[in-house]
Amino acid sequence: MKDIKVLKVGDKTYELCLTARKAAIAEKKIGKSILSLLNKEQKEDESAVSIIPTMNELALILSAEIISEEVSEEKALEIMDQFFDEGHGFGDLFLLITEALGFLKVAPKIPQKAKK
Repeated sequence: MKDIKVLKVGDKTYELCLTARKAAIAEKKIGKSILSLLNKEQKEDESAVSIIPTMNELALILSAEIISEEVSEEKALEIMDQFFDEGHGFGDLFLLITEALGFLKVAPKIPQKAKK
């Protein structure tokens, strides 16, 4: 497993990396794909709107990403609260969660046309 990120909260260290199995479990609980939560949505007028996941959705993703131990959604919310209590912001957590997406964060390679 590569691209393991580390989340330090208090005296605990959590290793984060999303696996396919844990992504599927989280997506089943959320009811949509993890990527759809973290991407922009196109409106009918072609403008893009940022979609901000709910705290529960972020907790589900975080609980799926923690590979150092099994973590429930409730425990993930406690970890998030402690992270915020230590002075970190929502943006810090969001960045860490998106960096730990593992296989999901890799964009497909689009073949380029041969130059003439």
